[in-house]
Amino acid sequence: MITRRSMLLSTAALSAVAVLPTAALAEGRAIAGIVFQQDQYMKTVQMGMAAAAKASGVELLDANSDNKLEKETQLIDTYIARGVQAIALTPLSADGSIPAIQKAVDAGIVVICWGSTINSDIASANITSSNLDLGHNTGKEAHAFIEKTFPGKKV
Repeated sequence: MITRRSMLLSTAALSAVAVLPTAALAEGRAIAGIVFQQDQYMKTVQMGMAAAAKASGVELLDANSDNKLEKETQLIDTYIARGVQAIALTPLSADGSIPAIQKAVDAGIVVICWGSTINSDIASANITSSNLDLGHNTGKEAHAFIEKTFPGKKV
């Protein structure tokens, strides 16, 4: 089943791949994906990025910052040193993530922020969703489910 969330995750990964020159893809270049937690959602993100990278013929270097800004910075530094063409990440801090992201951008790396953004326009793209829309649609679907499952009952 394709969900809005899986489409968002695939879009983030494919966006990182799409901005790369064809020659870079042919050379077997790599992109990086950084998540920040070990939960099911982030594991799904990693699976989506891996599938999108594989389908595009790009190596994915993925890691988890474990919700630590200093680890996010170290990972970005590592990926700069590895020469990745793009980094897709959910920044941990709207302000604290800027220096490391700026360093990557200065190194010529395409940076795509998804899920959350930074207080700067240095990222090549920002992919977010509307919590208002998510809440509205969840309520609408819950209402339909409750009416179908418990017809005529007050819940």
